[in-house]
Amino acid sequence: MKHWDDKMNQSSLFQLLHQKKTPVVLPKRLLRLPDQQKKNVKVPRAVKVAIVESLKRSNGVIQTNYSDILRRGMPDGDNKFLWACSGEGTVDIILIWHIATAIVEIRYSQQPQSPVSSDNKIVATHLSQYCAYLVAYVPGLLPDDDPWCKKLYKAVKEDFTRVLAGGTMSPTEYEQLVALLTDRSEHEVLKKGVRLGKQLATESEQEEEMVWRLLAEFWSALILSVAPSGRLDEHAEAIARGGELVTLLWALLLHAGTGPSAGPACWSAQVRV
Repeated sequence: MKHWDDKMNQSSLFQLLHQKKTPVVLPKRLLRLPDQQKKNVKVPRAVKVAIVESLKRSNGVIQTNYSDILRRGMPDGDNKFLWACSGEGTVDIILIWHIATAIVEIRYSQQPQSPVSSDNKIVATHLSQYCAYLVAYVPGLLPDDDPWCKKLYKAVKEDFTRVLAGGTMSPTEYEQLVALLTDRSEHEVLKKGVRLGKQLATESEQEEEMVWRLLAEFWSALILSVAPSGRLDEHAEAIARGGELVTLLWALLLHAGTGPSAGPACWSAQVRV
């Protein structure tokens, strides 16, 4: 048994863009690289606060409908991003929003004078990359079927690396990156992620902090929604190797008697199984 070290893993489909500081052509051999692009960072206090605040706002009912999760953080009557909350499962939603969050981050990495370096940005980027790590490395902690999850992630990653292998760009060249992904993407999840990223980036030209707040609230609610859904044996293995943030949230929800919108009684019965 290892003790949790108060850290969270981070992974990103966009990691290949940051291997060099100069413009590069991504060679075809990248398509054959093992998926070892992850790092381990201390959980920011802002992330902990955001998750607890999201739990408090839930009033004891954890939402599993991603449209409802997003709608909670949007102005009344504003549903321009709800189309990106529908999918075949949870993993495709995670990947769509992960791609979009990374695109928004790249959009503003070109503007060092930008005043926004907020807690919302920290929360959104860290939880986005943590969820991407769960998809890539420990899909058993997510609600979707393992083989489907692995197959989907592999297909999206291969399409992403194929697209980038045909382009030359700076790691932070937003316009070139978005144009390349828009023109050459074939997988529907990647297409949706790019579309959402462009839509959010356009929105944030007027209200950057509003977009980071929306993303922070979405990711905070999403990580709570998936926490009770993983397999018990996967959570046990995670505890044995030192713990996972999502496993700690699973334990927190269990002891709080809180679960998905189906209700605490149904969720408790599911956990006992």
